[in-house]
Amino acid sequence: MVYRMIFNQTAYFGRGAIKEIPTEAKARGFTKAFIVTDPVLVENGTVKKVTDVLDEAVQAVAQLTRDLGNPTTISEVGATEEDLEPLAADAFADVCTPGNPRKATQEDILEIYRSLM
Repeated sequence: MVYRMIFNQTAYFGRGAIKEIPTEAKARGFTKAFIVTDPVLVENGTVKKVTDVLDEAVQAVAQLTRDLGNPTTISEVGATEEDLEPLAADAFADVCTPGNPRKATQEDILEIYRSLM
């Protein structure tokens, strides 16, 4: 049985609660997970159960992308090697770049684009 309590956040607990993570993450628009834990939860396998559920959700989205025939590389949408430097320059100059949690150089962005070819 799964129990749900709502305070300032939503908490699930009980047998099967871990399986609710992808549904909650999707409903809230989350795209990344930050897991805070302790050594006991790592040792008893709870953290692995959580990361396995999250990995399954990622794989399901990847499979859906393939099933729908959506592009998975930027070359599939017409980008060429010559396009990468201007794309990286535009991305680096974007107004949002300073707010990124990780600092990236234009070269870092270029390498990301190259990895997506």
